[in-house]
Amino acid sequence: MISNSNDMLLRRFFFQWFTFSLYAFFYWRSTVDKNKAKREKLELENATLRAQINPHFIINSLDFFRIQTMETAPQVSEGLFWFMKTLRAGITTPEQDGKIKFKIEMEAIEGTINTFKLRFPDLQLEENLVVEDKDAIRILPHIILPFVENAFKHGLYTDENHKIQIALFANPDKIKMTVKNKKDKRIKDNSSGIGLRYVKKHLASGYPGKYDLIINDTEDLYTVDLSVQLN
Repeated sequence: MISNSNDMLLRRFFFQWFTFSLYAFFYWRSTVDKNKAKREKLELENATLRAQINPHFIINSLDFFRIQTMETAPQVSEGLFWFMKTLRAGITTPEQDGKIKFKIEMEAIEGTINTFKLRFPDLQLEENLVVEDKDAIRILPHIILPFVENAFKHGLYTDENHKIQIALFANPDKIKMTVKNKKDKRIKDNSSGIGLRYVKKHLASGYPGKYDLIINDTEDLYTVDLSVQLN
């Protein structure tokens, strides 16, 4: 009888211990998920607040300075022109389906490229941008530009043997893009990867089963291959 009673007590103890451990694990898991969700929400709110700093006032001010410097500092005026192209894309309100005209994203890409050309005369760049019927193409915003920006931000742009490569083909049916750069190891990467996570989520929700994104990240090189089926 004593043995049976001890066995019952032991089983009851282990059952209670197991139940408590299981509860503790799921409570911990729930806490981790909630904290992660809070961080992501805070990051999004911060990004939204930054975007609300009256961008139209900024662009109008830049355009004023662009006009004022056309004769006295034409290179500065040109730089402001291209920089404004990039900024305008960032404040464009998508249509009801969440999409924008592709030419807006294209202007931002061209603005980014030409801004860097002016800033860095020794920029080693190979670009091939081919767009057919751009007025008929509509896409989700900012699914291409972040990869171009990333190449300039982290790429070594002075090596003639490893030029930054940007190739883009687009028509109303599909988009194909390749961006390749040699890493500049002098740059310490402190980025949080929010931009890349945003693009991946945007592609997954907007083009399910209709896109391929391949990122090859090695010690020396960073390559992105993206293809999106639009229709």
